Amino acid sequence: MSKKPKAAAPLSNKAVDALYGIAEEIYEELDGGQIPKMKIPLRTKANIRFDSKHAVWKYGSLMGVRSAKKLKGALMLLRTMHVLEFIRDMIRDSKSSTLREMYYISEGWDIAKFHAQEESNLLAEDLEVITQLLRED
Repeated sequence: MSKKPKAAAPLSNKAVDALYGIAEEIYEELDGGQIPKMKIPLRTKANIRFDSKHAVWKYGSLMGVRSAKKLKGALMLLRTMHVLEFIRDMIRDSKSSTLREMYYISEGWDIAKFHAQEESNLLAEDLEVITQLLRED
């Protein structure tokens, strides 16, 4: 008896799986006694290309690392975990929110709160690039 091919996962499941993947990598590094890190595409002129099919600019393959080795990096990873949880909750509850709302919600994250909306916007963009999904997905 042959197996049926799996149906494509709904985008919300893809998004949740991608978000869990990011969190899981960080937790595995912590569990293994390593300093957690997250690879992100470099935001440089040399690392963008135009996708004519979708008429948008996309990041290339050059990667940087955000690490908890220093306080600034550790805080950004902490913010990332909060944002992952926030997005997961939005998907679970079939809700949506604006970037501005996410910024204001971060006020309750103690030391992880964003100091400017631009910080939260950039993190949201990082997650879009890492997961290869758009916020709207």
